[in-house]
Amino acid sequence: MKTSAQKSAPRSDSSKGPPVPPYTPGPIRESATRKYFARGEMERITANRWFLATVFLAVLTLVNAIGWVVFLPLKTIQTIVINQEKSGRLIADLNGTSSYVPDRDAVAYFLSEWINNVYDINASTIDNNLALAGKMTVGEATDQLNSLLHKENPYARLHDVPTLRRTFNRLTANFITDDTVIIRFNLTEREGPGSSPKVSAWAMTITYTRIPPTTIEQVKINPGGLYVKSFNVNQEQ
Repeated sequence: MKTSAQKSAPRSDSSKGPPVPPYTPGPIRESATRKYFARGEMERITANRWFLATVFLAVLTLVNAIGWVVFLPLKTIQTIVINQEKSGRLIADLNGTSSYVPDRDAVAYFLSEWINNVYDINASTIDNNLALAGKMTVGEATDQLNSLLHKENPYARLHDVPTLRRTFNRLTANFITDDTVIIRFNLTEREGPGSSPKVSAWAMTITYTRIPPTTIEQVKINPGGLYVKSFNVNQEQ
């Protein structure tokens, strides 16, 4: 007895994954790898572009800021002399303000005020006076003032005697040269109300210079632009 043998159709092995369509360009793993690296490269390129854009904007902002600082403050500050007529009318002298030079009376007054700020001892005004005196010095005078204050030590004296007062009184102002003045003055000290005054005589030789003001603050505190360059002080008998 013959039995017809039927050939069974080949069965796909499902353990090897889904069949690959005939139109797939190459293996799936290779295609996925290409897409992965292509996407990573695009992200890197985009990040580099953003970095370059950030650097460019930062440089542009810096250049813009420098431009504002350099080109914006085009105004200048000049000292204007005010003259008073006999009738009392005030007139602003606008001619030659850039070349204005304080006269000797103005110089003597300025230097006397500076000496007063250096030597005056008053618990309520000493801080402001010494700070202002320091702003009126340049060059060697700045170091000389620091040495003088270290020697005088007015704060220690006020700490020991809180009621101590020392006042300045100018006697004479003599010009040796156009930039050097000798000022003679008295200093009067009192340790408190009713105490006996102690008077001492001094002479200070001051060399000064003029630096025209360029800021509102300088105009307010020193409109003439006068500064002490150096000084020498001696007590007289």
